[in-house]
Amino acid sequence: MSNINLTDLDAGPSAGSTYRDLSLDMKIENRVLPRGLFREDNVTDIKNSEDEAAIQNSLINIFNTTPGEKLLAPEFGLDLKRYLFDPLSEDIAQNIGDTIIIGLQQWEPRVIVTRVHVMTDFDQNQYIISLFIEIPTLNISQATYNGILNTEGFTFKISNDQ
Repeated sequence: MSNINLTDLDAGPSAGSTYRDLSLDMKIENRVLPRGLFREDNVTDIKNSEDEAAIQNSLINIFNTTPGEKLLAPEFGLDLKRYLFDPLSEDIAQNIGDTIIIGLQQWEPRVIVTRVHVMTDFDQNQYIISLFIEIPTLNISQATYNGILNTEGFTFKISNDQ
């Protein structure tokens, strides 16, 4: 059986980050390890995201996960897919907004949802979702995230206003 010595693990360049997560696109990055005579100069690792990017990854996961897909947390997710084939209406848009608010309060405690605006786009047969949040631990008083819910699913487009 092998032993793992946690004091030898490298904290890496992001030791000062508040939040860290794996990058959702699973890109590979090379890191240079600064200590040790017999270590390789470059180590290939999965790229990680830090601070606000880690929260963005979490939001993308929450929006795109249907409850039941995650075995260890079967209630996790927003279940936005249930609205995909309903006729577009302002009532459904309100239900989508309520689902987002309740889900984010439950699954992402690092953010405070200040407002959710769901607009019905009848011409494109889709809903345009604008999410306005605060991230107090990172001193971000306003971040805006936009997405589109249509028959192809949910697409999350991130644009920040700070």
